[in-house]
Amino acid sequence: MDVSSLCSKAVGAITAGLVLYDAHKNGTITATRNAKTAVANHLVDEYVHTNKINKVSTVEVNAKKAWFRHVMDNNILEAITSAFGYVKGVCKSFVTDVIPAALATGALLLNKKGSKLCGLGLLAYGTKYLLYDVMSIGKRDYLKDSV
Repeated sequence: MDVSSLCSKAVGAITAGLVLYDAHKNGTITATRNAKTAVANHLVDEYVHTNKINKVSTVEVNAKKAWFRHVMDNNILEAITSAFGYVKGVCKSFVTDVIPAALATGALLLNKKGSKLCGLGLLAYGTKYLLYDVMSIGKRDYLKDSV
């Protein structure tokens, strides 16, 4: 294996790691947000339901309070919505990062020539990302244009 092919594979491995890390972080953020929102909405509904008294009954009031405490302690809804939120966040991240993910996969799995081409593609994409998205070079300044 020559040096340029080895460099392409190294860049592909680093890029694949960054894409996977980004997908994992986006998944955890989406999972947390979805779980907290679902639990908050559910608890509001349960609170309103359990504090609505249909008739004056101490037994009913105590039963509804006990049910509400049970619902508050139950983590099943949070676990389910968290799992679905994680998958949603990871998939959304992979869709967003499809170009670097495909180039990184090509750099890692293809032969010498394909690996070099994917490595050059990663270099071009990384340069564009750095200049345009990170440093905002070449981006239109809408605040200045609107005045």
